[in-house]
Amino acid sequence: MSKIFFIIFLFNFFPSINSNPLKLPYENRSLIVLAAPSIWDVNYADDFVSIVEFQIKLVKILNEYETAILIADRHTMPLLDGRTKMLREHLPPTLLLEGNIYDINLRDFAPMGCLKQIKFIYRNAEWAPIASKQVDDSINRFLMKNRIKLQRREPEVILSGRDVVDNGKNRALISNTALITNMEKLPEWSLTLKLQNAFNKVVIVPSPTSFTGRKNLRLDDVLAFADDGLLIISGLDPVTKSRTISELYKREKKDVAVLELPIGDEEKYVKDEGNCGLYTTMLGTEKSLFVPVFGNNPANWKRGYSTKTDKMVNIPREICRRGISLRSLAWILRGSAANQIRGLARGKEN
Repeated sequence: MSKIFFIIFLFNFFPSINSNPLKLPYENRSLIVLAAPSIWDVNYADDFVSIVEFQIKLVKILNEYETAILIADRHTMPLLDGRTKMLREHLPPTLLLEGNIYDINLRDFAPMGCLKQIKFIYRNAEWAPIASKQVDDSINRFLMKNRIKLQRREPEVILSGRDVVDNGKNRALISNTALITNMEKLPEWSLTLKLQNAFNKVVIVPSPTSFTGRKNLRLDDVLAFADDGLLIISGLDPVTKSRTISELYKREKKDVAVLELPIGDEEKYVKDEGNCGLYTTMLGTEKSLFVPVFGNNPANWKRGYSTKTDKMVNIPREICRRGISLRSLAWILRGSAANQIRGLARGKEN
């Protein structure tokens, strides 16, 4: 598929997105929560300034369209609010919230769900079990300390956000890694019912495999819903892509269209170890799509604006080489839990 063709094709697939953005009251907007790395976290020490400065820029951009808050521990907070002059940019107190969250990929271990906010057990197969538990405990302490109301907890189900791609409304693709992880605790039918309770329509798809030199690809690196019924694919090997589409169409039939996007600046990024060049690492809300832009190639910017000028927001991606995506950084909330967290941050105005 040529680049010109896929731009035109994508444009024709976005009639509902090209309408004017919804005029939602402040309290009914999506809330996007990010977690800054601690200044003492050795895992992010080499890129601490780059990551935090990117998060500050991202929060500022997100607040032009939605509402966004950055959580940080008490040692890191002075850098973010400007009391310590280490960073070039800062955030006002109303966009900051103190909390001791142990990792920045907040979507991986925060509550999830299309129908309701459900807290699953978080484990990362690439880490020692104790490290995963410490990260999971950190978000649980934050939720309990601030009395954030969730609809449900699933203490028997292990599920990471890296293995979930949902449209935020009524359907999700979930990696078969979730079945393998839970097979000793739950039969497949029981796990499927619990997942359907959270996401409504659920399709189990194969986990991504190493392709074009990339390792450790996440499901949410290579798949994204650009709209309720439009799934974007990028960077999947041909066999896995075919199996994914086949599983999707077995259950969704005509309800979901699939579009494959080429890797951005393919010659430069095709063998990248992170997720640079993958537009599927986008972040979507009910109102907007925040799409990664790689480098300053005008063709990339034109691509975003030529598809959906009134809803697509381009976000330069300086830290994609670490495999950090817009989506993995973000915990998206609506409703009472979102209003509670907004209230915690806005309460500092008094």
